[in-house]
Amino acid sequence: MLWMKIGFKKIKTMVLLLAGASLFKKNKNSYFYQLFWQHSIISAFLSRDIAGFIGEETKADEYFTAALIHRIGEVP
Repeated sequence: MLWMKIGFKKIKTMVLLLAGASLFKKNKNSYFYQLFWQHSIISAFLSRDIAGFIGEETKADEYFTAALIHRIGEVP
């Protein structure tokens, strides 16, 4: 099975990113949404990397998800 080769965590990450991107599809030309999405993605990947750096590898997915949605309350 494909998910076994790629890994469940990698697939989960891809699904989260695709789901988030689809939320902003209708507003893709909006400067706010472009900056918001860019900031969210950068924050998510940096948080995942920081989790590994500080010895929290087992929680890296949680750090990723939290960073990806940490500003969701700002979306109009």
